Amino acid sequence: MAVHKCGRFFYYDFVFGGRRYHKSTRMTNERAAERVESVLKGELVQGKNGLRPYKQPPLFGEYVETFLKRIEKPLAQNTIDLHNNSLKSLLKLFRRKFLDQISRSMIEDFKAGRARELKKGSKTQLVSPATVNRELSTLKKILNMAVDDELITINPARKVQPFPEEIPDVHILTFEEELKYLALASEPLKSVAIVMLGQGMRPDEVFRMTYSNLDFFNRTILIVRGKTKNAIRSLSMSQEVFELLKKRRQKRPNDYWVFPSSRKPGAHLGSVRKAHDRVCDNLGMRGAMDLYNLRHTFATRSILSGTDVTILQKILGHSEIGMTMRYVKIAEHYKVEAVVRLEKYRAVHMQEAVVKMREEQQKEEKMGMLQ
Repeated sequence: MAVHKCGRFFYYDFVFGGRRYHKSTRMTNERAAERVESVLKGELVQGKNGLRPYKQPPLFGEYVETFLKRIEKPLAQNTIDLHNNSLKSLLKLFRRKFLDQISRSMIEDFKAGRARELKKGSKTQLVSPATVNRELSTLKKILNMAVDDELITINPARKVQPFPEEIPDVHILTFEEELKYLALASEPLKSVAIVMLGQGMRPDEVFRMTYSNLDFFNRTILIVRGKTKNAIRSLSMSQEVFELLKKRRQKRPNDYWVFPSSRKPGAHLGSVRKAHDRVCDNLGMRGAMDLYNLRHTFATRSILSGTDVTILQKILGHSEIGMTMRYVKIAEHYKVEAVVRLEKYRAVHMQEAVVKMREEQQKEEKMGMLQ
């Protein structure tokens, strides 16, 4: 028998058919652990379901194909592209590993190793924490799917913590910048921007809106497709968005898409990049913000106005609270900036007040001397 204690439980560790089997027995008693190992070995020899020699979990590289097929329809293409990009690094280490061979320590080694690698095309810059975190997120999703398929019992990545990320350098529009942006924006960019600023929707979600998704009686927008299953949600229309969408419907009552393509009949709007870039050029903000910043602006303003972060998570359609929490950090940054600006304003005006007070004191002293 080859059981050994590690932490609270005893583990079995043996080789069968050229493959190593190493796992917790979930037993704290050595004799009981040996009996578990004996039973499992018997089941392995007999071909029963214990360790499933004839129905063993697939290799990671094989199971990835199943994962990609399942996410093809429910997820947006850009999200699928992100997963494919993350898989380039994951497959280098895990491709030839059986799913039940992947351990937490193996994943921790992957995480640490990736953090020491150089960014592709760079001789000095390391792979960013955000990149490693995205790769870990993809791995967790794949292993969660394997748990659901009963190929493994526990996701070994579940307790692997992501790297802390710096507060993203995101430009949040001031209300003055918003007014200038909307004044310069042509249609349909102006309407798209108003919806994003009022509802916090992603650009693709706005482009794909149909009138069948709008309920003007209850003033709701139903989002039926998105990056994740959490992106499927219902939003309450703001007054400005309600009036805008109702006016568009009245002008074009036969349209299917709220924002139809002007180039492809029957298709929805695909992009407003050129119009957005022209506005940014006129504002002197080219490169400082993209269309997605309008969603960031909505989220940050929501936090600053007191919206609970869990409610904001549902509004934005985030799958993880951590994605929403970054807006709390951004909002805190803006609060700090506001205090700094207030302090500068106070210092300037306080200095002016001190100078003025001294001048008045000097005048009074002169008047007293004359008397």
